[in-house]
Amino acid sequence: MSFVKDTEIANDMVQDILLKAYSQLQKFKGNSRFSTWLYAISYNYCVEHYRKSSRYTKVDIMEGAELAEVDESEELARFDTRKKCLEHSLAKISADDQEILTMKYKNNSSIKELMQFLNISESAVKMRLARARRRLKAVMQETEQRTVVMG
Repeated sequence: MSFVKDTEIANDMVQDILLKAYSQLQKFKGNSRFSTWLYAISYNYCVEHYRKSSRYTKVDIMEGAELAEVDESEELARFDTRKKCLEHSLAKISADDQEILTMKYKNNSSIKELMQFLNISESAVKMRLARARRRLKAVMQETEQRTVVMG
């Protein structure tokens, strides 16, 4: 629901996700909990659905709804601006926060890898990630607000 905000589409997506999970059941190796594996499939499916649908915006026309392509150069400019804001904000948070976020999201390190590297428990890794994301988000919001006021 948080991805599509439409009950019918969400129900269709749940059915598609369950079919996908069922067809990939033999790939479940038991390295994680089943719920974690299912969540990963669900999340990836939703992200892919969002990516596919975000390339287009719905435009209501008298004869019906048609799809209009979003101006790609405008979309790239927004992405570039957001990326610069992220880089600028990342530089403003502590080195420890930068390190754990970079390892997790840029280097695609798993929680287990982070546990080993940082020599801390799983719950401590998750807590540090949550706190680092929260601090980064606050700095980004502050930076974006300043940009809107100045721009």
